[in-house]
This record gives sequence, structure tokens and C-alpha cells, in this order.
Amino acid sequence: MITSIEIENLRGIGSGRLDGLMPLTILTGPNACGKSTVLDALLIATSPTPEDAAGVAVQRHPAVPGGAKWLVGAPDKLATLLVKTSSGLWLRRIKWLGHCQGAMRDRLLERKARPPFSMIALEELERSLLEDMADVGLSLEEQPIDDSVSARTAFGADNQYVGRPLGGRGLSQMSFVRLVDPGLPLPLHRTFAAAVRAGRRDDVYELLSALVPEFERLEILVEDDDTPSLYLTSAGRSVPVGLAGDGVQAFVQLALEVAVAPEGLVLVEEPEVYQHPRAIWQTARVLLANMRRGVQIVLTTHSLELIDALLAEANEDDLEKMALFNLLLEAGKLSSGRRAGEEIVFARQTLENDLR
Repeated sequence: MITSIEIENLRGIGSGRLDGLMPLTILTGPNACGKSTVLDALLIATSPTPEDAAGVAVQRHPAVPGGAKWLVGAPDKLATLLVKTSSGLWLRRIKWLGHCQGAMRDRLLERKARPPFSMIALEELERSLLEDMADVGLSLEEQPIDDSVSARTAFGADNQYVGRPLGGRGLSQMSFVRLVDPGLPLPLHRTFAAAVRAGRRDDVYELLSALVPEFERLEILVEDDDTPSLYLTSAGRSVPVGLAGDGVQAFVQLALEVAVAPEGLVLVEEPEVYQHPRAIWQTARVLLANMRRGVQIVLTTHSLELIDALLAEANEDDLEKMALFNLLLEAGKLSSGRRAGEEIVFARQTLENDLR
């Protein structure tokens, strides 16, 4: 389980640290306080495929063309992400390389990505190397990135990307890391197939039955152009999930994405988006049920209703596994207040003032 993360020079966070992450961690705070950047940091720092994680972190901000250049806060410096778990630590560094040439540029052209093209490098450092550097007084900036083992992610101006994996074996102990973002379109038919293979279809159906009137089933159908699509059937009528309403689509995405996690880490961006209050209550049940089976969940929210639902649905053991951070970002420095367990319940009025 991830217990802390230290972030430097990632997007708008010049420096910051969150200690005491729990099996269910809730991030709150005003707009532009760094919540989404913390999720990006956790995704890139812990994913077994950091080259793809960096691509997802850029793609989930579609309103920013050429978004890769904004991933590293100060392009002339390295971004560093230090993660601690209950059994170890590792560090990943990101370097902005600017212009992209060679094979990765050719791959972007094959995908019809729009120029200009750019690239970042990602590297992982062992604990022993970090300790050696500290012993001799070297900073992370003074230790160059090793091109022979660094991962690479190349981007087009339209945020399409291609990646090259880390050389050798990564140190990340997380076998599964997933980001769930209602604004990031995903092929839901693939996620549904994975949930069925994992034996969790009935769990998803139970949740949907309490949300969708006369719900019957989900199924994969083939469109006229032979493209597979996920359909929802209720009251004898089948429609693509994308036409069942934004709230239903967002809930189906969340339920399926979390259901496929064997354990590992799931990062959730504002699960209350598009949701009716009844769906928010079901969302709380999804999150708690998966935390109970060993999935670590970190979520961002502006919803007092979601927090109330989590507290109402949580039992005594659940509360002991929950923490809430209220974030603040001033002049690039990330700070936070932390409440855990029963403290979250006792601070209910303060939470209402913060979120209203």
C-alpha cells in the first residue's frame, strides 16, 4: 500500500508531500489546489508502465493542446516523484526533452498525430542509489538520467502519444494501477469483458439494479461498422451505454474500472460528476466494497454528499482505513490538513464550510 508521496516540479506543484495515505484516501480542496496533479503524480510514480501513465496524464486534459510541455512545471528542471510503501520506496524522475525525432516520431506520424512532436524521459532510481547520493551530498538534479534505461513518451500537438518502456525491471511493487476519470473516454466493452473474466459481473449488476429502473443486463453488441460497443438493457430495451445518460455512463465506467482491479491502486477523479444523489450513494458503496477486498483507492471530490454517503455506509473497520486531506496550493507549495478515522466524522461541519 502507498503510504506517502513527495512531489517536486510536476505541473503547478513546485513542492509538496502527502503522508499517511490510507486504503481509502479522499482529496478535497478548492479548484486549482493540486488535487488532479496529485492523481497524475501517483499514476506516473506507481504504474508498472510509466510511459503509458504519462500519456494518460496528458490526454486527460484535452483542452490543452501540446499538453506534454506543461507536465513538467519548470522544463529546465527535473520533476521528481518519491513514493513510500509499507515495505519500501522508489523514485521516478521526469525530464522534458523537447523536440522528438527518430523512430518514435515515425510512429506518431503513422498514427496521424499532429506536429510539432515532443518527448519526455522517465527514470526510476533504486533506494540504494538514493542513499548513496545522500551520503555524498548529491542532489537529484546532479544525477543525470540514464538514457539506456529510461522510459520515453513522445507526443503530438493533439496529445496522441507513443511510449518506450523502462529498460530492465521497474521497482514499482504495484502490479495494477488504474485512473478512472469521467472525462477520459474508454472502450467500456473491453473493461466489461475484463470484469466478467475477473468474476465480478454479478457485483456490477447488483449495483446497477439499484440505480437503473428495470435493469436487466450489460452486453457487447457489434455496430453496423463491425465496431464492438457496450449496451445496457432495461425494461426489454437495449441502448448503447453512451446513450443511457451521462450519469449512468459515468457510474458504469466507475463500477467496471474498479471491479477489474485484482488489488493494487485505483485513482478516481471526481466520481460525483454527472451523478444524481442516488447514484452518488451507489458510488460510495462501489468504493467501500472494493476497498474491503484490498484495492487502495485515492479519489478527488468537491461533493459533501459523497463524503456523507461514504461515512454513512462505512462500518467501524472501514473508518479506521479512511483519511481525508484538504489541499492548498500557494506559490507552487502544496500543503494539506489531514483527518483520519473518526476525526472525519467529528469534522463534518468544517468539511461543509470547506466544500460549500
